[in-house]
Amino acid sequence: MHGELMALLLPTIRADFALAEEYEYHPSPPLSVPLTVLTGKSDERVSLAQAQGWAKETVLPCAVQLFEGGHFFIHDEMPEVLKCIRSQLDLMQVA
Repeated sequence: MHGELMALLLPTIRADFALAEEYEYHPSPPLSVPLTVLTGKSDERVSLAQAQGWAKETVLPCAVQLFEGGHFFIHDEMPEVLKCIRSQLDLMQVA
């Protein structure tokens, strides 16, 4: 049973690791869309400065939304994360 599951999932997992290993950032002209960056207040992998760094990728506003928790804050803060996403989508519809 586990062998079948591994055979099904392993190619996707390998592709994810290959993408992460081989990815190189190439600067491009900034986007003309607003950005909202979600991050955990206690994230040890992504600093607030790194989250704020997304602002260079757009000519429009870039907001950083902080949530309680670390790198996987989304698991514990799901209701608040969804509320934030809904709010941003609502703003897009108004504009």
